[in-house]
Amino acid sequence: MIVNRTNKTALIEKGKSFNGKGLFFLNFDNKTSRLLQEYEDWEPITISDNSELLILKSQWISHRGTNKTELIILNIKTEEIIFSTKDYLVYDSIFDKRNNRILLDVYNKKLFSLDLRNFEKTELPKKELRICKGTFIRFKNEFYVPSETKKKCIFCFSFETGETDEILIDVIGKIEKIKFLSREKTFVLLSSENILYSFSNNFNTKNWQIDFKQLEDKPNNISRKIFSSESQDLIFLSASSTIKNNWGVDYCIDLKNGNILSYINNVKGRGRIAEHFFENQVLLHSGKTMDMISGKIGESEVIKTIAYNG
Repeated sequence: MIVNRTNKTALIEKGKSFNGKGLFFLNFDNKTSRLLQEYEDWEPITISDNSELLILKSQWISHRGTNKTELIILNIKTEEIIFSTKDYLVYDSIFDKRNNRILLDVYNKKLFSLDLRNFEKTELPKKELRICKGTFIRFKNEFYVPSETKKKCIFCFSFETGETDEILIDVIGKIEKIKFLSREKTFVLLSSENILYSFSNNFNTKNWQIDFKQLEDKPNNISRKIFSSESQDLIFLSASSTIKNNWGVDYCIDLKNGNILSYINNVKGRGRIAEHFFENQVLLHSGKTMDMISGKIGESEVIKTIAYNG
């Protein structure tokens, strides 16, 4: 389930509770949908910001005696496949700002960048790095990603130069997730110690930190997913469970000062957060939306309504 707020589009894969038909490409501006029939069982990875290109991957296939996935880049307007490979078991991928390069996260390999014009590869350091834990800064054309093995460490990869810099940051423990908020030019980091940090000025200024272990209703684990409101003034995180609630709690946090504005208790059957949505909403796995300030859940399954009726 992928929602691109820049161009108001989404990819919803088959198998969600409300989707048994196949892979849908949705347009929220005109409330239309398109069923990608040739890719019924494929998994969406990302949508380019110009809404023209999709990265999709297949289910596992046996290729040259090992498990792989087929990865394609599809032009949604012309239905042309502009790139495909069966060489890797692909976990994740992102475009650079010009859609000329992709960063690939594959099994048993380090992250590498692939130039789609000449297929030259640029490899990141020989350490395990995960795209899902990192953040892309579009105006800089840089990708920041935490080290899987080294504490207090992130790597910054430049799509422009192909170079990777190592940055050490004053946090406690390993960095599990990093997210950049362009409006305030702020980085938000979650550490393995369940501490959330806000940094600015290229990590030279620590704005605030929240130690979730110090909360009265102590969470057992904070999800690595960090969501933001469309205006980027609110941060959303979830705990899978707490001392008082086995179903977990969602937190709405003011980006400027780190104040927790609301605690939203999850209940059985509600569905956990799947993706960011528009305004102050997130999308639940149930297909409904939820306001992260009030916790109010939308009455209709907005995705299903567009997909099946759009």
